[in-house]
Amino acid sequence: PMGRTVFEFAVAGRILTTRASSDSVPESDLPACRCVIVDDSEMTRKGVIRRLQAVSKTAKGPWLFEQYPTVEAAQPALVGCQDSNTIVTLDDDLQSKGGQLTGEDAIKWLLSMQFPGIIVSATGDSPEAHLRAGAHFAWGKPIASTRQVTTDLQAFFKARDAPASPRRRSSFRSTMSSGGVARSVSDNNDG
Repeated sequence: PMGRTVFEFAVAGRILTTRASSDSVPESDLPACRCVIVDDSEMTRKGVIRRLQAVSKTAKGPWLFEQYPTVEAAQPALVGCQDSNTIVTLDDDLQSKGGQLTGEDAIKWLLSMQFPGIIVSATGDSPEAHLRAGAHFAWGKPIASTRQVTTDLQAFFKARDAPASPRRRSSFRSTMSSGGVARSVSDNNDG
């Protein structure tokens, strides 16, 4: 049937057929994005990239991925960034690779240079501090499900692209729900 892929596995001399539905991830109209992953753990960076690659499969355009072990290493790639389709994911404690700046420091720095993209806390340490500092979402560790990431990004782009004041677009932030999963909200009263 349409929208489904058939996988066949040979098990104990017989063929078993299972169907994997392509609707396990919501269809999206996400734009092409640039993803900058900052984490001192190479394994975590790869995990975040894999999750974002899964999300990108339903996007309208290609996604580019960059990874850095520290904020300092990522800064040259972000200075002067004017691409509002840039997603930056940040761990907090990056000292194991020699980083002096924390993820919270990076959020404050990005906001001070009027970074137009999406800032995501991808830390298991203190996502609440990242949200207070100005992160749009907190996906935590392990990173949120593909469905949650897709839903969060769709909500962000929908709010950003809606006819509204620039204040509303810049004030889109996330809060933590009781289950610890990021929930998207706009922190103003104009719609």
